[in-house]
Amino acid sequence: MNKKTTLIVGDIVVIIILTIIGFATHGEVSLSFTKRMSVVFFPVIFAWFSYAWLNGLFSQSVVRSPKYLWRVALAFIYIAPLTVILRGILLNAAVWPMLAFVFCLVYAAGLTLWRFAYIYLAKRIQS
Repeated sequence: MNKKTTLIVGDIVVIIILTIIGFATHGEVSLSFTKRMSVVFFPVIFAWFSYAWLNGLFSQSVVRSPKYLWRVALAFIYIAPLTVILRGILLNAAVWPMLAFVFCLVYAAGLTLWRFAYIYLAKRIQS
C-alpha cells in the first residue's frame, strides 16, 4: 500500500471510529441507528476529502511535517457546520450550533492526532 493510500484509509478509519464513538456516547450503536450514522458519516467523508484535496492536505510537503497539522484542525471549522447542515436536511431535523462545535472539536482532534501518528510512523519507517 502506498503512502497516500495509507493516509486515505487512515482518514476513513478515524472518521468511522469517531462517528461510532459519537453515537455510542448517546447509546445509539445498534443496527437501528445505521441510517443516522450514515447521515453523519457520508457528509463528513464528502466534506473532508473535498476540502482536503482542494487545500492540499494530501500533498507530500503537508503530510511529512507536523508544522502543517494546524491546517487539518482548521479544516473542521468549515467541515463541521456543513456536516451538521447536511445532517439536518437529510434527517429533516434541527441544525444545532452546539453539535457543529462538538463535531469540530472531536473530528479536528481525531484527524490531527491520526495525521501526527502518520508523520511519526512514516519518519520511523524511513530511518
